[in-house]
Amino acid sequence: MEAELAHVEAELRNIEGAIAQGVMGKTTAALLQDREGRRDTLHTRLRALTDRPTVSPLRASPAEIRARLQQLDDLLKQDSTRANSVFRQVLEPITMTPVEDKGRRFYRATGAAKEAEMLNRLGLAQAVDFGGCGGLQSPKSTRLTFEMDVV
Repeated sequence: MEAELAHVEAELRNIEGAIAQGVMGKTTAALLQDREGRRDTLHTRLRALTDRPTVSPLRASPAEIRARLQQLDDLLKQDSTRANSVFRQVLEPITMTPVEDKGRRFYRATGAAKEAEMLNRLGLAQAVDFGGCGGLQSPKSTRLTFEMDVV
């Protein structure tokens, strides 16, 4: 982005030079206005990148993960209606397929989680930088697919 800004500023100097030599027309004026707008946009984006707070990597101990899973299990037992509502918001429909493998019968669950919604609900939306030119962007995929066997 800084290289693009340097290029735009060089173009602006060339346009200013042309104006100083008396070359002024509708095209020159439009080009000047376009490049000044682009320069302002690039300055704003660069400022947003440098002003953005830094985020430390998220760490969770095995004990913390077990505690969160226990909370989820408690929620499922106590208020299944509320739990179902939350799952509908963060998960796409789950397909259960009966499977028989090596004399064992079980179901295979397949589905997808809505990543952006999950991050939002966990309060982590600002902690994840999906990056790319111009700073924060929407994730390329908003789905996290999964497949698991349920015995």
